[in-house]
Amino acid sequence: MSSKTTIAVVAVILVVVVFFIFQQRGGGGDILPTPKAHFMIVGRNLRTIVEGVDYVAYIDVTVKNDGDAAGSATVYVKVSQGGNYWQKDTSVYLNAGESKTATLKFSEVGFWTTNPISYDIWLG
Repeated sequence: MSSKTTIAVVAVILVVVVFFIFQQRGGGGDILPTPKAHFMIVGRNLRTIVEGVDYVAYIDVTVKNDGDAAGSATVYVKVSQGGNYWQKDTSVYLNAGESKTATLKFSEVGFWTTNPISYDIWLG
């Protein structure tokens, strides 16, 4: 065998071996989707109570991760009463398939008013 033929045979063998190793490590197979968290609001509730001398609004927000990976979501709540509003947020960590309830406290609301309390919720 000539040296050129030997080099060509070794090169082909190396290519076949590298290709086989690459296939065994999953590099040449189907591309699988990356697991991701997916959050959604599945429950909400406004509670008002008197604590000592304070009138307080509690907003309960239930968040579910219906994705296939764990992750964190930020829950934002904006409470309005009359011409005033207050915004707060909190972070929740959820495993895949898990639900949790986050509660945000608003002691800024007023008791001696006829203006109703309204609120908006969103995830970030």
